[in-house]
Amino acid sequence: MIDKIAYCLKILREQAAYYLANDYGLLCISGKDAVNYLQSQTSNDVTNLEPGHGQLNCLLDRKAHVLAHFYLFKETESPGVFYLVARKEQIPVIVHHLDEMLFAAQVNFSDLSQQGKFIAIAGPRCNGFLYQFGIDVNLTDLPTLDSFEIKVGETIIRIFRLSLTGDPSYFLWIKNEDFPRIYESVMDSAKQLGFVELNNTAIEIARVEAGLPLFGIDFSSENLLPETGLESSTVSYTKGCFTGQEVLARVKSHGMVAKALVGLVIERAVLDQSHTFPICSAITVSGEEIGVLKSNVFSPVLNKIIAFAFLKRDYRVSEKKCVVQINNESVNTTVTIPPFIPILSRNQLAQKFYEEAVQLYIREDATILPLQTIILLQEALAFDPKLEDAYEALAVILGKHDQLDEAIALMKTLAALNPNAVMAHSNLSQFYVQQGNKELAEEEKAIALSIRMKLAAAEAVAESKQKEEAQKDLEETKRRMSMFEQVLAIDNEDFFANAGIGECLVQLKEYDKAIPYLKKAIILKASHMPSYLALSKAYKNSGAVSESKNLLEQAVELASKRGDTVILQQLRDLLVS
Repeated sequence: MIDKIAYCLKILREQAAYYLANDYGLLCISGKDAVNYLQSQTSNDVTNLEPGHGQLNCLLDRKAHVLAHFYLFKETESPGVFYLVARKEQIPVIVHHLDEMLFAAQVNFSDLSQQGKFIAIAGPRCNGFLYQFGIDVNLTDLPTLDSFEIKVGETIIRIFRLSLTGDPSYFLWIKNEDFPRIYESVMDSAKQLGFVELNNTAIEIARVEAGLPLFGIDFSSENLLPETGLESSTVSYTKGCFTGQEVLARVKSHGMVAKALVGLVIERAVLDQSHTFPICSAITVSGEEIGVLKSNVFSPVLNKIIAFAFLKRDYRVSEKKCVVQINNESVNTTVTIPPFIPILSRNQLAQKFYEEAVQLYIREDATILPLQTIILLQEALAFDPKLEDAYEALAVILGKHDQLDEAIALMKTLAALNPNAVMAHSNLSQFYVQQGNKELAEEEKAIALSIRMKLAAAEAVAESKQKEEAQKDLEETKRRMSMFEQVLAIDNEDFFANAGIGECLVQLKEYDKAIPYLKKAIILKASHMPSYLALSKAYKNSGAVSESKNLLEQAVELASKRGDTVILQQLRDLLVS
């Protein structure tokens, strides 16, 4: 069983997989006051959500406890219509809360959960499924749309971009009367592409590996939003007032919560792949409860148990190792910041597919139209419509095989996306020569030459401006240094002056001189992250690499206790750089 799940997860991460998302429902929210009402009730910025786009969002109570966690999408054609995707048991709670707070606002709620079902297509090759399924979608639209409708025969299917596994993913919502027929077509298309079907166990493992906590399992209405680690993806602090906003602002200003959800890697003395721990098991050290275990699964990739856990402040330090007791068993644990495995971004996937296409093309017979290379390049553009190298490679391949109209269309698209794309016009000139259209070829050649000259002139201006700005920055830095020196002459224990002059010296690349000031700033205020970052840079550039690493590890410990996930990620990136 474990081997089969490991195989399915491998196909999911490298290709794609499909599954029924029966636990998820769909709610339609509409009305002329829907935008403003949702803005006032939810934690994220609904007003600035573009048509066809989606966001993670939450409903909070007045004390900033999480009442619901969901995906919210703005309808493409009707700005006053929203679709909300959440676990089915959450939707009545969401409707009740929103309806209870509704007074004069004109907002309608329609629970569509019983009218249709979701099929999910997840994995790096999910865009390939859309092409295989016969959906006519402009590849440059795919990365920018999170919600759209497609037509399969006479059947309308609404597609949402959301993920339960961390991978790129599409949720297809299909009405009940159409479901058996469409599901069969989906399975046929998926199997032709070599995709596999995921069972609930595989989905759960993939979710935890990707570091995606689930409402009702990993956190609940008893938890403050900052305790969940979801604050950075679900909260806008610039949108204005909303329910729970005041408490969130206070927690943010204090920067620390007593407990927080983190990742935990668990190693047992004897590995038992089939045995995990009961959810909500107490985590203890020497009889003291330090946390509570949540979702925990065996990861075939890591060959270890991985888990979410709420831990007390002193124990949630990233990479902290500790022997703990869980369910009367002593185990070794390591705290980590999810995800547990690398998850490629859309741009990274685009670059990966582009590079695979290039390598494949080198090996293919140049006399035959390289269909697999073309598909890879199309999928690269589906993830990143601004990847100029992919446009050019695809157009050149098509041009070599006399598909000149398609090649010209691609280069025109690139020229529209980037008016300064020299190669777009150079290639257009070449394609027009192949078509025998000398007039258009000369015109495109002239445009390419004009762009080159313009870019060269702009580069010269930018270089001159950069020098001017660098000189201004230098003068401003020296002015600030002078001011801080005057303060230190009066009080050499002043925190702001020590931190300020240290940061100025780093900017001036006088790293050795900066170190004592920044060390003192940290002594005076141990929680000041900018001083840690500046001192780390000073150490590293002065050759004291080990001191730089040690300092970053101290900063990681501090940020972990504060629950500052954004700073934590920056520090982790610096540690591996």
